[in-house]
Amino acid sequence: MNDVIELLAKEMELSPRTIYRALRNQGSEARPMVARRAEEIRRRAADLGYRTNVAARSIREGNFKQMVFVTARFDHGYAPTLSNYVMVLSELLLQRGCHLLLEEFLIDRRTGKARQPRKLFSERAADGIFAVVSAGHFPPEMEVALGELDLPLVWLNHLPSIPDSSAVISDESAAVTEMCRHLAALGHRRIAFLTLDYEHYSAGHRKAEIERAARETGLDLAVIRTNESFEQSSIRKTVNCFLDEHFPRRTAAVCYNREFMQVLRFEAAKRGIPVPERLSVCHFISIFERQILMEFPLSGVMLPEERMAREALKRMDLLAAGHPGGGPPVAVPATFVVGESTVTAPAE
Repeated sequence: MNDVIELLAKEMELSPRTIYRALRNQGSEARPMVARRAEEIRRRAADLGYRTNVAARSIREGNFKQMVFVTARFDHGYAPTLSNYVMVLSELLLQRGCHLLLEEFLIDRRTGKARQPRKLFSERAADGIFAVVSAGHFPPEMEVALGELDLPLVWLNHLPSIPDSSAVISDESAAVTEMCRHLAALGHRRIAFLTLDYEHYSAGHRKAEIERAARETGLDLAVIRTNESFEQSSIRKTVNCFLDEHFPRRTAAVCYNREFMQVLRFEAAKRGIPVPERLSVCHFISIFERQILMEFPLSGVMLPEERMAREALKRMDLLAAGHPGGGPPVAVPATFVVGESTVTAPAE
């Protein structure tokens, strides 16, 4: 590049600094004469074989046409919720000519710590970061590290501890109330909520809301969970605890997610307990289950993951435009749907 600048400076009888600024689109080109001269410089530079270094220009201008999707998941674990946000965001960004990069941190189930050393390399070549807690846990040190990158950062389904953060969350309050009213209308009086003992937005929000809604509806609620938050076997232990100690007195079960629902139905079938004839089941439904629900409609709270992804992109646009972060999170309401997994409570 220096050779081209020196050659053009001599040829056009201009200073090297003027040539350099024209090639970088710097300086005031509002005046017609300056604008014409800058265009002439760039045209002559192109004739000499000069091409703008796209990567270098992106670094200078902070415009890489790509976003990073950062998440943490358990080692050897599968987090289907992750694909929901990725699918929607990647499609929306592709319409803008942007790409979505995925960067995962693997968490040790025994310790809750990241197994891999901190990478965070691709975020430095991106225009912004979407961060998602897909495993119910995000190592605090990773949360701090993302905040230190000084890039627009939007959290999905997580309330970060770092100040001035932007977040989009699901609001399941009204939907949970509808669910409890639905169960009460079917004659259920005693129900259970099967969940994990996570310190995570979804776990805390759902527990608080189902406790509130059950109280308001007059339902006798038992919250059943284990303390082994990072163990795969904890779901089965929780389910068997319910079947051993609470069924058939409690005639309906609300499951934290699809995994809980599937394990409950499997364990119930092993014991000869028909669902929903003797046990009504609801669960919190993700977007990836909708194709299945078209064939086998189930009762539960439909999570607003698609709308959350769209709101996250809107929030990212505001941050990229210079608007400050922080403020209350954007809360997207969930909806309750009635399917075939809930029926009238059996006679006592």
